[in-house]
Amino acid sequence: MLLKNKLMWLTSAICLLPIIYGGAMYMQLPSQIPTRWGSNGVSDYVSKEIFLFVYPFVLAFGNMVIHLVLNRPKTRVNPKHMFTYLYKWTFPIMVNVLCVTSILKAKGIL
Repeated sequence: MLLKNKLMWLTSAICLLPIIYGGAMYMQLPSQIPTRWGSNGVSDYVSKEIFLFVYPFVLAFGNMVIHLVLNRPKTRVNPKHMFTYLYKWTFPIMVNVLCVTSILKAKGIL
């Protein structure tokens, strides 16, 4: 089942794209990168190594879990239904937008 799920592997690979973007900018980044912003505008920070090389793998794993849950026989969503594709593509796109936003915020661009 895992090897036949091409969409899961494709979207998981997309979750890993911030490694390339962040790796290209590695030397320009500060040692701490913002990861969450509170309602008061204060950020939580994590080291750039963790952010660039651990977070994408954790998020790719989360993407795989989403696909496995949606493809389980008991909860199987109609694969041709447009919302199934929306559910499966929203997470990797959101991961990339948020990671790039955090990198740009760390560089002081945003």
